[in-house]
Amino acid sequence: MMNSGLARLQGRCKKTPLVGDAEVPEIHPWFHRVIPQIAESDLSIIGLFLTLDRQLHNYRAAAEETGEITAWEDASQAARVATQNAERAANFATIIYSGCHKTLDALEQALRPVLGS
Repeated sequence: MMNSGLARLQGRCKKTPLVGDAEVPEIHPWFHRVIPQIAESDLSIIGLFLTLDRQLHNYRAAAEETGEITAWEDASQAARVATQNAERAANFATIIYSGCHKTLDALEQALRPVLGS
C-alpha cells in the first residue's frame, strides 16, 4: 500500500526525480556574497535565487522523508519475514516435540517387558 503511494508521488515528480543516494543540490554558500551585487542590476534575479533556495530546501526535506518511509517499509518487511520465520520454527519445534513424546511412549512400551513392570 505504501509502495503504490510512493510510486504515485514519484510519477508526479518526473521533472525532479527523488535523489535516492545522491545528495540534493544547494546554492553554494559563496554565492550569497555575490547576491547584493546582482541585486543592484536586477532584483527579480534575487527573487528567483531565493525561490530556488526554498524549493531545494523543500525538495531535500521531501527526499529525506521518502528515505525514512522507505527505511520504515524495509524494516516492516523484515519484521514480517522474521515473524513468519519464527512461526515456522515454532511449528517445526512443536512437530519435533510431539515426535519425541511418541518415541518416549514407544520406549516405555518396549522397556516394560524388559524391566518387568
